[in-house]
Amino acid sequence: ELDIKVTSPAIYAVGHHYYAHPDETIADKDVVLLVYECTLSSGEPKCIGVSDYSWLSPEEVCALPLPPADEEVIQRLKTERF
Repeated sequence: ELDIKVTSPAIYAVGHHYYAHPDETIADKDVVLLVYECTLSSGEPKCIGVSDYSWLSPEEVCALPLPPADEEVIQRLKTERF
C-alpha cells in the first residue's frame, strides 16, 4: 500500500468489529484489522493502496476519531505506550 520495505514485522495488535447494516438490502461487514510493528528499511512512502498516510505518535493516534474496529488497538496503545 505504501511501496516501502520493512524488517522485523510482527503483529502488534488485532482489532475486530462486526458492522451490522440497518438496511437489510445492504450486506453486513466483518472487519479484522491487523496492526504490525516493524522497522522501515528502505523506500519513501507513496500512496498506492491508500489515500493518505501520516507518521504519528501513539498519543496522536489515540486522539483520532477512529471507527469501532480500531478500539482494541487503541486500548493496547493506551495501556502500553502512555
